[in-house]
Amino acid sequence: MGQNNVVKDKSFDFAIKTVEVYKHLSDNKKEYVLSKPITQVRDKHRSKYKRSRKCSKQKGFFVKNEYCS
Repeated sequence: MGQNNVVKDKSFDFAIKTVEVYKHLSDNKKEYVLSKPITQVRDKHRSKYKRSRKCSKQKGFFVKNEYCS
């Protein structure tokens, strides 16, 4: 079957939790100033995960810097 991907699972869990926190802050607490940066952190985390997946397929991944430039 498929491989277990711990990073993918944890990234997905993190995304779900940030959405829940955002909903709680904006709906229940009426906190809009703090809830916006939380979604931005989630988006940055998602983009880093996607870049790391792309870079891990390239030769010399471990030698390159953080974002495989």
